[in-house]
Amino acid sequence: MKILKNHIETEIVEKKSKFICNLFFVKNEIEANEKLEIIKKKYYDAKHSTYAYVIGFNNDKLKSSDDGEPKGTAGLPMINILKNENITYSISIVTRYFGGVLLGTGGLLRAYSESLKKSIDNAIFLELKKGYNIDIKVNYNDYGKLENFFKEESSAYKVKIEFKDDILLNYIIEEEKYEKVKNSITNLTLDKARITENSLCEFYINENKVNIL
Repeated sequence: MKILKNHIETEIVEKKSKFICNLFFVKNEIEANEKLEIIKKKYYDAKHSTYAYVIGFNNDKLKSSDDGEPKGTAGLPMINILKNENITYSISIVTRYFGGVLLGTGGLLRAYSESLKKSIDNAIFLELKKGYNIDIKVNYNDYGKLENFFKEESSAYKVKIEFKDDILLNYIIEEEKYEKVKNSITNLTLDKARITENSLCEFYINENKVNIL
C-alpha cells in the first residue's frame, strides 16, 4: 500500500468544463471531511464538488459522492482508481466548473477519472507497511550485539532509544519478519533481553523518521 506524501492540485479542461482535483493525505474520516469543507469554501461558486476517500490498510472505510452529477460518473470511479493504485488514507476532491457543454455520462466518467489520474501522476507517494511495535530492554554488555544486528536488519526500524540503568529500545519490525527478528534478539542476548510486544501497527518512513498511524 502507499500513501500521499504531499498535497497535490491539478486541473484539466474537457469541452469548456474545468475539473480541479485536490488529492490529500488524511488519517481518518474527520480529516477527510475537514479537507472537503476547505475545498468547498475555496471553490464556493463551483457547480459540483465530488469526492472519494479510502482509509485503512485494508480499505476499511470507503465513501464517495457524485454531488449532483449522474450516479456513478464521479465518486465511484475515483474510489476504484484509488483502490487499483493501492493508495489509501487519501481523499480525492474534484471540483467542476460547468462550461456550458453537456458531456454525457461517458464523458463525465472519463473527465473525473482523468482528473484524478493526473493528480496521481504528479504526486509523490510513500510506502505504507505493517509491523509490530516492540520495546526491548537490554543490558549494556549485550547492547552492542543488538546495535550491529539492527544495522544490518532491513525489516527493523528504530523509533527511539533511552539510556538508563538498562538500555530501552523501541523498534517496529515488519510483520512478515517479526518472528525471525524476535528469535535473533533472543539468541544474540542468550535470552537476557526482555521484549514487550505492544501492537501490530501501520507505519511509514518519511525523511528517515518512523511515523505510526
